[in-house]
Amino acid sequence: MMAAGRKALVRRVGEFVESRRSGWLDAHGAVIGITDLTRTLGSVPVGLRDGFTGAPVKKGTRFEIGSISKSFAAIVALQLVEEGLLDLHAPVTGYVPWFEVRSPHPPITTHHLLTHTAGLITGMDFADDAVPAVWSLRDTSVGFAPGEHFHYSNDGYKLLGLILETVGAEPWPDMLRERILAPLRMTSTDPEITYDTAADIATPHQREANDRPPHRRRLQVRPPISISRTADGSIISTANDMSAYARMLLHRGAPPGVRLISDESFALMTTPHVADTGDEGVAYGYALDLFEVDGRVHIGHAGGMVGHYALLWCDMDSGVAAAMMVNGHAEREPIIRFALDAIRAHLAGQPLPALTPAPDPLASPIAAELAGTYADADGRTLELREDDGRVVATTAEHEATLEPLEDVWDQDGGGGFFAMPIPGMDHFALGAQRDAGGEVVA
Repeated sequence: MMAAGRKALVRRVGEFVESRRSGWLDAHGAVIGITDLTRTLGSVPVGLRDGFTGAPVKKGTRFEIGSISKSFAAIVALQLVEEGLLDLHAPVTGYVPWFEVRSPHPPITTHHLLTHTAGLITGMDFADDAVPAVWSLRDTSVGFAPGEHFHYSNDGYKLLGLILETVGAEPWPDMLRERILAPLRMTSTDPEITYDTAADIATPHQREANDRPPHRRRLQVRPPISISRTADGSIISTANDMSAYARMLLHRGAPPGVRLISDESFALMTTPHVADTGDEGVAYGYALDLFEVDGRVHIGHAGGMVGHYALLWCDMDSGVAAAMMVNGHAEREPIIRFALDAIRAHLAGQPLPALTPAPDPLASPIAAELAGTYADADGRTLELREDDGRVVATTAEHEATLEPLEDVWDQDGGGGFFAMPIPGMDHFALGAQRDAGGEVVA
């Protein structure tokens, strides 16, 4: 009965993902790992590993997990603290003396790096090694005093990786392999992205012309592999291995037979050091988002690489988790929510959640309010009208449906940005928001 129930669970999650796939911007396939406190309940492959050849995603298909890798770095940092080798509140220059950044403020500490409160720039992935990126920070200025605000910084985690290598006296990939991957038996996971380790990953997909907002009229291309061995994002993994990692988090760093960090360290990792991340209801610990869903405490993190995206959520109150990895832009949060709902129902012996119609990815809650004629300083006009919940734009020569941009659209109708698939007007997004009187302006 239990095996049949798990099969039904996996099938229902797969059906839900498949029902959403046609609305994805450029992704062709995904895999979702679902687990409870005891074991992986299933790895759910959906769609195509390669949209150009038609090869399918399989249970063991590997994906880049992007910034979910940052929580691995946080765990290694806490291990080194427990070993007496690292002080989270000491200046980082005590570990990397050549690090410089323009600042009139007190020194940056490892704690600031872990919480994205150092004031460092987000960073550019122009090198596969951390040293060039961190060295270039001497030509930048901090945006605020350390600890004052939250500003997400990949370069900050690159610097963290250099600190960990210095303190641990090992290359970062080796530290990951020995301190986390081997103890958790994540045997299909690689700690660095190289041309060799990435040879068998799901093909990444994106739209051409990445200097402007993506839209569905643009040709799909395969972007080059982003080589990385830095602590801000360098891991390739599978759904099964990420389920093992999620179980470790559900067990507060100590799954049966293994202890990666102490309960005190896990408590520090999941303390809301940052109350306001800019996302409503989301606090930040050490490389983990902290939030509630329907009154249940969750921790997790998203990841994004070029053509690969991921999301991991752990429901700490229910003891269940789900991880999704996908080979292009695609909705992730609704799928993770559904997967967690399905796991909870399965474990409680209740009916699995029903499939619901997929939302129109081009629909906008303010389509009707945007209707009207707009003009720029040169006298060019743009007519917007509502058509079945979508926003249709018309110029003298062209007509196109505008596309709400993923991750920057307010689903409650407060505003957002649209990609404009109109020649000569697609270099920038069309912004829409409500003014002080509640009217929508663009």
